[in-house]
Amino acid sequence: MRPVPQTAETIPFPKKQPSKLELLVALEDEIRKQKTPLALGLFAVNDTARLIGFGQAFFFRATKRGKMRLAAASSLPDIERQSPFTPEIEAAVKGRGEAGALAIPIADYPLRYGFWCPLMDAKGKPFGGLLFTRQTEWAEHERLIAERLSGTIAHAFRTLTPPSRLRSLAPPKWLWLGVPLVTAALFFIPVPMTALAPFEVIADDPVIVTAPLDGVIASISADPNTEIAAGAPLFVFETTDLKAKADVALKREWVAEAKLATARQASFASMDAKRDLAVTGKELDLARAERTYTDELLARASVRAPQGGLLIYSSKSDFI
Repeated sequence: MRPVPQTAETIPFPKKQPSKLELLVALEDEIRKQKTPLALGLFAVNDTARLIGFGQAFFFRATKRGKMRLAAASSLPDIERQSPFTPEIEAAVKGRGEAGALAIPIADYPLRYGFWCPLMDAKGKPFGGLLFTRQTEWAEHERLIAERLSGTIAHAFRTLTPPSRLRSLAPPKWLWLGVPLVTAALFFIPVPMTALAPFEVIADDPVIVTAPLDGVIASISADPNTEIAAGAPLFVFETTDLKAKADVALKREWVAEAKLATARQASFASMDAKRDLAVTGKELDLARAERTYTDELLARASVRAPQGGLLIYSSKSDFI
């Protein structure tokens, strides 16, 4: 026998999630508290995901000659200029003057839908920009939120940076002419046959693991750059809120079952109760569907590796 609650007041309800407006106000307040342009750039490509909902974000600084140069990317401690991805993502935003959606024309990059938000100086000219990418198209209200937040970030940059330093320095033209000559001269200097140089390891067949639900990561099981097997646990979401919702859904199902049992007994003596049987049965179906949905969310809270291989990410502290 399942216990049947006597009153609805005994059912604990989870805390209300903050609205989009509340998140926007909170983020704008945090943006104003950033102390340096570097901290502001990293905040723009990481912490704004709580509101905008992107898969990856990129921050660009314009040079004195107007070229957009990649300065920061979400989940990356710094930018590797030797990576082939860097010039490709810079080429994707080349010539972009106004905010708008764009397709990311980079092979093997899964986040195909981008949204570009330029950062304007006091004269209305771009000194940088933010590119948000993800796997689905951008809705109109999401674009408005991204543009609003980018405007706040641009204002904060203008406050922290003198106008003359908003744009990064670009190498002069004479330097580009001198580099080939200097390089040719270096061939005549004897050097050892061994040398050290930076390199990058690129996965042959990468599999990107995305979050199956919105939430906060509570723990990460595997360390970066470790070999894992298929089905190995990767990370777990915070489940306090999900467990509370599942508990509420279960108790609603109990209440619906009790109401249906009462209606069935009363239908033998009352025509009104007999007419209410169909409605009571639908209420039970709805309660069971809600419980099934919350159980599915709880099952998704623990993410496992879809296949074996080398696990690559920056560090646990960037996600927890």
